[in-house]
Parts: sequence; C-alpha cells; structure tokens
Amino acid sequence: MNHRRLTTRMAAIGMPIGLLLLTGLAWWQFTKPESPPVPEIHAPPVQPLTLDRQSMFNDHVQPLLNQCGEGNRQSAERCSKRVHEQFAAYRQNVGVFVDDITSTWTRLGILRRMPADWWREDDRVKKYVQAKFEKHIFSEGKLNEDITAALVALRNDLRADRANLLAQVKLAVSESEFPDVEIPSNLDFDSEVNQLLHRFASRRATDSVYQGLATLVSSEVATLAAAGIVTRVVASLGTSAATSAAAAGGATTGSAAAGAGGGSLGGPVGTAIGLGIGVVVGIAVDWWMTDRFREQLKSELQLYLFRLESAILRGTQDQTGLEADLERLVEDFNRAQREVLSRKLIGESTL
Repeated sequence: MNHRRLTTRMAAIGMPIGLLLLTGLAWWQFTKPESPPVPEIHAPPVQPLTLDRQSMFNDHVQPLLNQCGEGNRQSAERCSKRVHEQFAAYRQNVGVFVDDITSTWTRLGILRRMPADWWREDDRVKKYVQAKFEKHIFSEGKLNEDITAALVALRNDLRADRANLLAQVKLAVSESEFPDVEIPSNLDFDSEVNQLLHRFASRRATDSVYQGLATLVSSEVATLAAAGIVTRVVASLGTSAATSAAAAGGATTGSAAAGAGGGSLGGPVGTAIGLGIGVVVGIAVDWWMTDRFREQLKSELQLYLFRLESAILRGTQDQTGLEADLERLVEDFNRAQREVLSRKLIGESTL
C-alpha cells in the first residue's frame, strides 16, 4: 500500500519536471542562433610548370645574365683600350727613332746606301731604315704579339665571366622553388655556348674579323687565332696608309708604295711596316739633308701611326674594325649564354 502510494506520488512529481524539460528544449531549439554556413573550398588553378620556371628564370637568372652581359661589354672595351695603349707607346717612341735616323752616323749610312733611283732598283736603304724602325717603334712580330695579347686577355675575361655566371646561376636556382632543376656542367655549358656562337658567326660576312674573333673565344690555340685576326685587319690598310704618307709630297708617296712591297716585308703586317718605312725613306730622298726633315718625319710618322690604329680599331671603307666586331661578338656571346640557360632551365628556346 505504501509502495503504491510512493509510486503514484513520484509519477505526479516527474510528469511536471519532464514537461518542463521538454518545454525548455523546444524553446532552446527555437531561439538558438543559426550556425554559419561552411565555406566552400576551391583549389587554386594548377599553373603549368613552365610558367613557374619562367618566373624563376626572369626573377633569378635574367638579372645575372644582364650583369654578365655588362661585364662582357666592359671586357671588349678593355681590349680596344689595350690596343690603343700599344699604339700610344709606339707613338712615344717616334722621337727616339727620329733622333736615331737623323744622327750624323745614320745620315752617312743612308748616303752610302743610296744609289740613283734606289727606290726602283735597290732596297738597301729600305732594309737599313727597317732595322731601326723595328728596333724603336714596332716589328711585324711586335705588332702581332701586342694585338694578340689584347685579344687573348679578352678571351680569358669572357671565359672567366662565363664560369662565374654559371656558378651564380647554380646558387640562385638552389635557393629558388626549383632547387632540383638540372644545371649544365661547366664543360657542357662552354661547349653549347661555343657551338651557338659559331652558328651566329656563320651568318656573318666571311671576310669579317668577326669570324676570327669567334674562333678565338672558343679555341685553345688563341695565339694562332689572334694572328689571323691581325692579318685580316691589317690587310686592308694599304690605301689608307699610303694616302696619309702623300702629305709629305715629292718622292714620299712613291717611296711609301715601294716600301710596302717586296723585300723582306711579306704579308699584311709587313705591308703596314713597309708603308711606315716608305714614309721615312721618301722624306729622306727629298729632305734628308735639311733641317725640315726632323720635324716632318715626326709629323708624318705620328700621322701614319694614328691612321694605322684607326684602321685596326675603327676599320676602313672596305672593312669593319675591331671595335665594331667586338661589339657584335659580345652581343652574340651574351645571346648564346641566355639561349643555353633558357633551354636547360625552362625547356624553351629564345631564338
């Protein structure tokens, strides 16, 4: 009896509590704030690998190419400057040569060797003057050596800049988002750049000094290549140098032409020296016993050497000079380097 009464009493109490809980739950469901919508996640579009590498090339490699290109242009300018400095040294020695050639002993030596019409029938005076010219100013070997030294220095500068470029590219790529990109070895890079340079050279005029310069940069026989360049450049000087000698008048022009040919002065460099000697002996024929000879000889030799330098560096009407060909060489050299790196790093050609 008591048990039944207890159960009835608990039921009477539980029903209101349950009803209250249900009412609260319904109210909470009705009034709770709505959950924010879950944002949709969109994957970014996949960029082609080539575009990513192109950005890496533009950001990290191209600045290095630009820097190297400027260095190569400065190397070409130094090459031209070295040639100019050599000719400045030749001109400084003109005074010593004139002192020798106008000395009493030399004048007597010329007199002993001067038969009638010597410039047509005899070369004893020419050989006598040639020995002094080569001793004080330059010889065929000296001119070759000096220009060759300038060109070999250029080749060494270009090679050093190329090796430094590749080392910097390797470092830049290793620090980029593509550290595993394959970089060519120094040997492969040099070989491919040289091949492209020769392809560019084949499109140039075959009589241009540029051909020899391209061979010089890629050749291990630099002295031989440089000698060929000197020969090509000086080969065009005959008319220009003879014209500069004509200002002395009298027998000078004919003697300059005579000095340029025959005897021991063979080849283009010998021709250049012969023209210089022709200036000397031409004036000697006319004025060797007068006071005017000394100053006239200085003036004519200075003019001759200026013309010779100009023909080598700036060219003639028939042939480009070293400066223009060096500019084209550096332009193509830089283009070849960029092409090889673009192929290797991006897989695309820039040509």
